[in-house]
Amino acid sequence: MKHVNLLMASVPEETMATLAAKIFPLLGVASYEERFGSHYVEERYFLGETDQVEVKVMLSDDQDHSDRPFWVRISARGNGMDLGDELIEKLVRERLLPSGLRVARIDKFGQVGERRSDY
Repeated sequence: MKHVNLLMASVPEETMATLAAKIFPLLGVASYEERFGSHYVEERYFLGETDQVEVKVMLSDDQDHSDRPFWVRISARGNGMDLGDELIEKLVRERLLPSGLRVARIDKFGQVGERRSDY
């Protein structure tokens, strides 16, 4: 798959900026920046990249998943690059969950047939 959508919450609660500062190193992203765009909640998001992935940290306004207010989209970069289920499972279980994050994976986010899987 080319993209993976994860919704997250943290205990204690964090701001988008503090969550981004936590998430990027956990995903192996050394540097990131805050960006602004009118299509995003609060008109801002955080973007970081490696040679293999692009990671966006945003706020979600999806009321069906209000218990997970942060939306993290991981996208494969480059031709032929793919994010396999094993890789995502490993990242979530070995890095994100031990850091205190509550994580849900959303397949077909915002589309017919949307499916949520909580870790």
